[in-house]
Amino acid sequence: MSNRTVSKFIPLAFVIFGIIVIIFSIKGLNIQDDFLPAKGVIQDIQEFSTPSSDGGSDTTFEVTVDYTVDGKAYTSVMGDYEEGYEVGKEIDILYDPQDPTVIVSKGKGPFYYFIGISIVVIIVGLFTFIRGLFR
Repeated sequence: MSNRTVSKFIPLAFVIFGIIVIIFSIKGLNIQDDFLPAKGVIQDIQEFSTPSSDGGSDTTFEVTVDYTVDGKAYTSVMGDYEEGYEVGKEIDILYDPQDPTVIVSKGKGPFYYFIGISIVVIIVGLFTFIRGLFR
């Protein structure tokens, strides 16, 4: 296969990637539907910076939360972080009823964001692929 033929099919990789991201986002939404709500209090926020491929840095957060489920106190770390989080702040969380130590912040925004971006990637990939067929 020539390089030109191969390059015509590269946009399909974007389409496939977009579909995979949508599938995992929908699964994430469904998992949250099985989680139960609770109130938590932020005990600690750790910020981590790692070098990124573009020479900058990527920042991630670990938020330690205290909460109670069925009268039992828990302290767990969640990777979710939202602007305005601060130590001592009460937040809404969701916990896994099968394993109450697994928590996420209440909200489905990131999943919808990933789905939206994936739809754009799929449309651009399909458009580019179809346009490439006629060159």
